[in-house]
Amino acid sequence: MKPVIPAGKLADWCGGRWLNGNPGVVSGFSFDTRSLEPGAMFLALTSDTADGHAYCHDAFRKGAAACLVDRPETATSLEGPCLLVEHTREALGQLAHGYRSEHPARFIAVTGSVGKTSVKELIAAMLSAEKPTYRSHANWNNDIGLPISMLHMPDDAAVGVFELGMNHPGELDPLCRILKPHASVVTAIGPVHIEFFDSVEAIAMEKAAVCRAIPPGGYTVLAADGSWFDILRNQCGGAAITVAPTMTAADYVFTRQGSEWEFMDVDSGASIRFTPSLPGDYMVRNAVLAAAVARREGAGWEAIRAAIESYRPLAMRWNRNVNRRGAGVINDAYNANPVSMRAAIDALMQMPCRGRRWAVLGGMRELGAMDRDAHVELGRYAGSRSELHTVAVGSRSSWIREGFLSVGGEPDRVHAFEDAGTAAEWLGEQTGDGDEILLKASRGERFERIADALGAGSRDHEKRNAEIGTKPANAFGNGSGSAERA
Repeated sequence: MKPVIPAGKLADWCGGRWLNGNPGVVSGFSFDTRSLEPGAMFLALTSDTADGHAYCHDAFRKGAAACLVDRPETATSLEGPCLLVEHTREALGQLAHGYRSEHPARFIAVTGSVGKTSVKELIAAMLSAEKPTYRSHANWNNDIGLPISMLHMPDDAAVGVFELGMNHPGELDPLCRILKPHASVVTAIGPVHIEFFDSVEAIAMEKAAVCRAIPPGGYTVLAADGSWFDILRNQCGGAAITVAPTMTAADYVFTRQGSEWEFMDVDSGASIRFTPSLPGDYMVRNAVLAAAVARREGAGWEAIRAAIESYRPLAMRWNRNVNRRGAGVINDAYNANPVSMRAAIDALMQMPCRGRRWAVLGGMRELGAMDRDAHVELGRYAGSRSELHTVAVGSRSSWIREGFLSVGGEPDRVHAFEDAGTAAEWLGEQTGDGDEILLKASRGERFERIADALGAGSRDHEKRNAEIGTKPANAFGNGSGSAERA
């Protein structure tokens, strides 16, 4: 249940003043009139392309309790209560910080280049078996999504698990100041959004904001065998809790035991064995990072095992459907970068398959100067797998094909199409019973269209867009911005 917040507190937290009276209380917050619920506050956010103030009338018609605005003329044109602030986007963060300062729960931050959403969901599932646990919505993780998620955290939640993302330098420190986490975890670091950074090391330093934000007595969970471990550990404000394969000294270790994996607390010697619900070593790493946090927060071993073995990813993250031809179509195209592309190919090669394995690979966005080289290298990685058939799609498809052939990949195992529709039609003719087809690309490549054309679209992406108020052009609400970062 969403919290009910007195109007007076809202004004105090953001330094605003009420015009046209005040609503008494507000229950919920929304930047999108399409999903706004009666009693919620409508947030009139603005961007370079749209202005949420234009939708305040519509918000009141749909039952909004109030509007958050930064234009006095908007308030005077309305009959309903308006909280006038200097800047709505900054005020949103102040509201969340105010709510956070009065909430007694423990707050956990999750960041990294890949795996954030999965680790966040796993931690919440592990803890929720034993205590009221809240998690941020979907992967709402920027200066819009994080505060809105925080403001919907129930009063009785004992723990809140929140994902923090970025795509430019300097974005994580402000989010940490809003969240004030007691603990954190950093997943893998890689060249994601490298277009906006000088190096991967610079990305690691940005992600280290969640390490610096932890107060004495808190902790950050890190992979001891990670490439940037030393940088992250040296930035920790609290203790560094480490996880690694058994060959590396750590607080928690994991190792493969036949078809299972073992996760062990080194100090106590206690352990569990588990079978991941999804293929791929990346899933194991996500699971053990989450398990280390859960153990520190008091979760029992059985709750941890159950959460790992029952985990189901969010939409467009390794969602597998079988089409009418009997082929499995795996939609893992919510995002893509050099790290996640390799992990997805590895997972495809590890999963059972009665027929042929197909990797349908599209463009990775925001790679800057690395763009061409990264796609050629992706092709090389795919071409080195002798049993893999690769279909490259989009404007970068020729680079992927070039890399595939450069390592001796057989020409009849790689095909390049600039048009997704043509690729989907060709795949429909070539694939059949027992085949496994992986769809992997950045979100902007819109690979869900290929899934639909292959007869395996679950429409989860449309449901997700409706839930978070996004539009295909990466607008949110009424076209005011974006609620997510990678």
